[in-house]
Amino acid sequence: MIIEQVMSDFWYIEDRTAWFISTWNCFLYKMNLNTRKIDCVGIIPDERNSMHLYVNCLKYCNFIFCFPDLGKHIYRFDLRNQQWERLCENYFMEKRAGVKALTINKNIVILFSKGLNALLWFDLIKGKILKRFTINTDEAEIGQAIYHQNRVFITDRKRPIVYVYDLTNDTISDRLISDSQCGFNTIVSVRNDILLTGNEKYIYKWDTYENRISRYELSDDIGEYVVQGNQRGKIIYDIEKFVNPIFISSISAGNKVYFVPFITNKLVCLEEEYISYINMIDEEENKDTLSRDCAVKFTELAVTVNNRIVLCSYKNSQYETICVDNDEFNLLKCELSGNICRQLSENGELLHESKGFKLDDYIKIVM
Repeated sequence: MIIEQVMSDFWYIEDRTAWFISTWNCFLYKMNLNTRKIDCVGIIPDERNSMHLYVNCLKYCNFIFCFPDLGKHIYRFDLRNQQWERLCENYFMEKRAGVKALTINKNIVILFSKGLNALLWFDLIKGKILKRFTINTDEAEIGQAIYHQNRVFITDRKRPIVYVYDLTNDTISDRLISDSQCGFNTIVSVRNDILLTGNEKYIYKWDTYENRISRYELSDDIGEYVVQGNQRGKIIYDIEKFVNPIFISSISAGNKVYFVPFITNKLVCLEEEYISYINMIDEEENKDTLSRDCAVKFTELAVTVNNRIVLCSYKNSQYETICVDNDEFNLLKCELSGNICRQLSENGELLHESKGFKLDDYIKIVM
């Protein structure tokens, strides 16, 4: 178990270092993947310092860029002089920005903003947005986006449609994937295929080369936990459409694609045409775990250089890894540097022994 203040929804990996922002506050961290030691790099100087202000980040030269989720700006941190710079001030004022970096070409990164329904071309050197393309559709509820073969594929969470933006000619089109009334929550690419999931027990595959749609039906023992009401904790199995999306994210690694559960009880792996079901570490829910602040079980963070997928378990307050070679789960045991507890305390953060923090460690630091 780790303290909740170092849990994250996203890692940016360069060589043997993972850079990430805390889900719970504005702390920027780095982890040495060899020693698994976590250090606090700095604190994003946003006046609110609350949950999910900044989630995604990337490293470019000697700078770390932090992109807003609930925040209103982009921040750039200079690793040489330890100084923060606020960029694109108040650009993301209207809605939840939900900004994610899709692809980088030299010093230009293409960002996707779910809140703005837009693609943004951001210059990492100038610190400016050079271009914006807005997806104009009143009926859509924009979901996730990926970059694949010089195109951006964007899901619609209400309808079974994928929007395709072609970067070569600045045009957008849409593709109807099924006759279902459900939209899609996850999207991932592998070779020429786009794989999609939503609230149904299916994985849809769009072969973009042949322009052909097929689907895989999931096993009946995929269930959904009830998280509210007097049936809280019960697993619902025999339904065609779940209340929540079955998966929160999907990630490709080699020939495999892993589908990370939202609040279900199994990880799903698709390799070529074969589906396998992987039991999670201690994933049965109970009264205590269902009272957690974050309803989701996992977020998918990254694929490391040694071919392991890293997950953040909100249910168990820990980092876990899956070995792509054999689908084996392991805990990722981390060491916190002394400066983390000191800075958390100075920043007014409460540290709970029940949430992965050892009081003895803190006493050693402050004495």
